[in-house]
Amino acid sequence: MSESALMAVNALSAILGEEYVSDDIVVRQCYSRDPHPSVTLRKRKNDPLTIPDLVVLPKSTEEVQAVMRIAGRYRYHVI
Repeated sequence: MSESALMAVNALSAILGEEYVSDDIVVRQCYSRDPHPSVTLRKRKNDPLTIPDLVVLPKSTEEVQAVMRIAGRYRYHVI
């Protein structure tokens, strides 16, 4: 993990709590569902771009806003 990615994970963990930020492959695969046919086909071919790098679970509007600010600061895409 790059230094920038580690800083983003640490910032997210500080706001959400470590239990609500995960880079575990099983969790990431569980949250990588997209019913669009092109994504389904790519997923069946094990395209790594169909799996998120990180999963966060904010529980309030304020936490969602904080996640978006951190993503913007470190230039990460959010879905």
